[in-house]
Parts: sequence; C-alpha cells; structure tokens
Amino acid sequence: LESQLSSATAEGNDELQQLQRAAESATEGESAAQQRLEQLKSEFQENKRHFDEELSKLNNAAEESREAHQAEMNAALERLSVAEAAATADLEAQRQRADALEQNVVELQNL
Repeated sequence: LESQLSSATAEGNDELQQLQRAAESATEGESAAQQRLEQLKSEFQENKRHFDEELSKLNNAAEESREAHQAEMNAALERLSVAEAAATADLEAQRQRADALEQNVVELQNL
C-alpha cells in the first residue's frame, strides 16, 4: 500500500509539474501575444497618422487646385464678358453707320 501511495504521489507530482510548466508556457504565450497586440496597435496608430497626413495633403492640394481652376474660370468669364461688350459696341456702331448710310441714300434719292 505504501508503495502504491508513493507511486501515486510521484505520478501526481509529475502531473503537477507538467501542469505548472503548461501554465507557465501559457502565461508566456499570453505575454507574447499581449506584446504583439501592443506592437500592432502602435503600428496601426503610426499608419493611421501617416494616412491622415497624406489625406490632409491631398485635400489641401485638391482645394488649391479647385481654387486655381475657379480663378481661371472667373478670368475667362471676365474676358468673355469684355469681348461680348466690345462686340455689342461694335455691332451698335455698325448699325449706326448703316442707318447713316441709309439716310444718305434717301437724301441723295430725294435730290
């Protein structure tokens, strides 16, 4: 009986040591996983910061481009407006000359 008890105690101690090693290994694995998680979080934050900076640069460039395009369009519209006013003035001058010529023809016919 004493031999069986000693044998069972030895087996129990072996199992206990195995469980302790398994627990230590699991704790180490959990610690490594936690460290990896923290590393990934840090990398994610860095990537997000970089992405946000690049997005901000792109948005600023797009806004500047839009403003420059708008300024070009405004200048083109202004030139078009000036050209239209000049063409209208020229057309009116031609009408007045045509009216004067027609009046001259009428006056010459009446002579």
